[in-house]
Amino acid sequence: MRPFLLMLAFLGAFIIAAEPASARDKFLKSQGQQLHYREAGAYANSAEKRDIMVGVEVLAKAEQKRLLGGRPDKSIPLEVAISNNSRFRLYINAISLVDSARGNHLQILSLDDVARNVGPSGSGNKKSMRLSILRNNLTDKSLQAKVVLPGETIQGLVFVPKKKYRPGLEFHLDVQNLKRLVYLDITVPMGQ
Repeated sequence: MRPFLLMLAFLGAFIIAAEPASARDKFLKSQGQQLHYREAGAYANSAEKRDIMVGVEVLAKAEQKRLLGGRPDKSIPLEVAISNNSRFRLYINAISLVDSARGNHLQILSLDDVARNVGPSGSGNKKSMRLSILRNNLTDKSLQAKVVLPGETIQGLVFVPKKKYRPGLEFHLDVQNLKRLVYLDITVPMGQ
């Protein structure tokens, strides 16, 4: 009986040691994760103009790790939702932050800068695989210039420089109505 228990313990240790590294890889785990769906009106900071609602919140630290596999040190991710309750198709032209006290626009960070900032440690093929997963995650989960259909809500992440972010900034969204070629600016005050 004793050799059987010893062999069973050895087999258990072998199975635990043989667990693939991919099961412990935080970047690989984050690959299939998506933003939790919410309408734009459910966000802490929201504004509506002509039946178009925009909601913005700073993404929580736990959500950053879940969605990206790590946390950016030099940027702050904003979770943004746009609900198109109008009858027209909309196109997102530009996204920026406006510092109303100083009157200047802060541009959002490029995904390449964010990937370098969150970037996995190590070297070789493993780092290249993790960086590739991170870049795909950033592309899939970021808010990009795209068409928003009537009745549709889209969500995504926008990254702003941490050293320039402070409470009191305004999220600025330029939208184009595709039927009438009318441009609309929506400003959301950031209270947090």
